[in-house]
Amino acid sequence: MPEYAVCNHTTIHDLYTQQARRWQQQEIGYQSILPVTEQALAMLPAIESSAIELPWYASHACDDRACQIVLWVDPQLIYFRGHFVDAPILPGVAQVHWAIDAATRAFNPTGRFSGIGRLKFKAPTQPHSWLNLELQKEQNHIDFTFRDAQQVRTEGRLLFHG
Repeated sequence: MPEYAVCNHTTIHDLYTQQARRWQQQEIGYQSILPVTEQALAMLPAIESSAIELPWYASHACDDRACQIVLWVDPQLIYFRGHFVDAPILPGVAQVHWAIDAATRAFNPTGRFSGIGRLKFKAPTQPHSWLNLELQKEQNHIDFTFRDAQQVRTEGRLLFHG
């Protein structure tokens, strides 16, 4: 059973910054990969230079193929600074980080994280929220869904190769 109380920020932080640098070296703009707001671009140096903040995991239940995690979206997370002042919402990049971290802990996938597919941000997530993160392991990918009691908020597919 994975341990969620102690967070290893290095792995996710390294994955994110390595990918960002790869995109820069290939002269691929962030906006061509994912829609990114000016506020998110302004936060990038702070995020790259600090540990990735993870939510508080209230509970989890995992087996070899699926994992259900209940998490709390704390309003003090760095991701809410300036995103947006009067109506804060959780940036998509934070949700992707959390999904990668949880999937890596739950399933220890073979191969390296290589990308994201089928990513859909269906509804914004605000601070002071409880979310359920559902993970479903397949051969070379892991599907993830963030939902609250009312609806799906975000869903996507984490790809692993090698």
